[in-house]
Amino acid sequence: MLEILKTNQLAESLLHEVHTTASLAFHMEMLGKEKMNEVMKLQDIVYDYVENKETYHPNTLEENYDILDAGGHILGVYFKSQLVAFRIIDTPGLGDRNLGKDLNFSEEDLRKVSIFDSTVVHPDFRGHGLQFKTLMRSKEILLQQGYQHGLATISPNNLYSVRNLIKAGFVIKEVKKKYGAIADEIDGKLRYILWMDLRQKAGKQYQHVVRLGNREVEKQKLFLNNGYEGFKIVSHEQSDNFTIAYGRI
Repeated sequence: MLEILKTNQLAESLLHEVHTTASLAFHMEMLGKEKMNEVMKLQDIVYDYVENKETYHPNTLEENYDILDAGGHILGVYFKSQLVAFRIIDTPGLGDRNLGKDLNFSEEDLRKVSIFDSTVVHPDFRGHGLQFKTLMRSKEILLQQGYQHGLATISPNNLYSVRNLIKAGFVIKEVKKKYGAIADEIDGKLRYILWMDLRQKAGKQYQHVVRLGNREVEKQKLFLNNGYEGFKIVSHEQSDNFTIAYGRI
């Protein structure tokens, strides 16, 4: 970790504080285009650290600009003067980036969609709940702006991110290949599509619950196509091997 931090030119005193302080003082703020250099540098550090590149699809600088131009936001987290995490929220309207099209949303609902696009946390600042904290803060902002639907894509091999989204109220609605050059799933990366009603406060009561492994792609598709949704991580052997409870209302 020391080498990664030095790559980003953090001071030795900051490194020492990261390892010795139980509760760090983080500061959240919205990031504009003038901060994109910091965003892209942190993204590069995290991407280099990811062992399985299939689990993470980094944004280009142009994609981040497009998200900001469309009214989305990038919520940054600072420790002292260092950007250590950020969450990207896209509000794509009727554009091609709208995941509601994968779920056959009506035009009216597509206009109310917000995309929880990606979250980046510096390896040395994991374990402080920054992914969950930025999610909940972004949810507050989106509700104030009148959005109803939250959608996200996560690799089925990324236990930590799937668990965080489900904890926040998301459910798995689809599993398919995304981000390829061809739209019919010939190429691309396998992804869960998760959905949340941003206004919902009470939990759901599920019936006909079944347990499926994250690697059982065809079985998951079968149940999803029959009205089931993934709502709970029930067990895990390792980060890329876990079991999900599926049910329907």
